[in-house]
Amino acid sequence: MSASLRTTWIFGSARAVDNARVLIEFKNDDHLAHRVLTTGLARHCENADPLDTAKALAMLIEIATTLGRPEETAPWRERLARIPLDPDQRHQVEAMLRSAEHAAPLDRPEAGPEPVEEEAGS
Repeated sequence: MSASLRTTWIFGSARAVDNARVLIEFKNDDHLAHRVLTTGLARHCENADPLDTAKALAMLIEIATTLGRPEETAPWRERLARIPLDPDQRHQVEAMLRSAEHAAPLDRPEAGPEPVEEEAGS
């Protein structure tokens, strides 16, 4: 089999991260992505790669922020801070978190300009 035809199989938390990414980017299903990540972390946390675990936690933080549930992020941020990552890996995870800090929750209306009322005599 040639190298270009080989399939790369991913397992454990890496697979959960990839499945969640597909659910978020292509299916717009943040709720199911949340479930996939929490289940993947619960099942594979013992022998998971630290970077995959960190990416899963960063995605959970992003999802909770997007869904307007920032109170859920504190335990994940604490767990993420305890994961030993090299500077390059840390940069990858921080890039994922930067988008979460500025994401507007989808289930709450954004504050817009005050409506202007017309005068009755015009």
